[in-house]
Amino acid sequence: MLAAGLTSVGQFDANKISDYHSLIETNVLGFTNLLARIVSIFKTPSFQDGNSRDLQFGSRDLAALPGGYGASKAYINTLIQALSVELRGTGVSVGAFLPGGIDTAMATQSDLRWGGWG
Repeated sequence: MLAAGLTSVGQFDANKISDYHSLIETNVLGFTNLLARIVSIFKTPSFQDGNSRDLQFGSRDLAALPGGYGASKAYINTLIQALSVELRGTGVSVGAFLPGGIDTAMATQSDLRWGGWG
């Protein structure tokens, strides 16, 4: 499961642009790069043994939270939906597992509170 990420909390215009660069670099570009590499490996002939390969990705789209975190997770969910269509018939399927808020180190470090912020 690929679910690592960074978050930003607080009013959108209160965060620094460098915070958003880091968030997008990790949550969007890092995820996309790793996903493309994994899908490429799963589509190679050595993996095509008649068994299907399922990739599950997680993190709830927290668009209700201000800042870029929810937007970055919405990107991931949209990418997974599009990729699931593209991969039909290849023996590789992708899906998104979308739990609610989970009390993680990231949430604690960013003072994230599920159902609101700061």
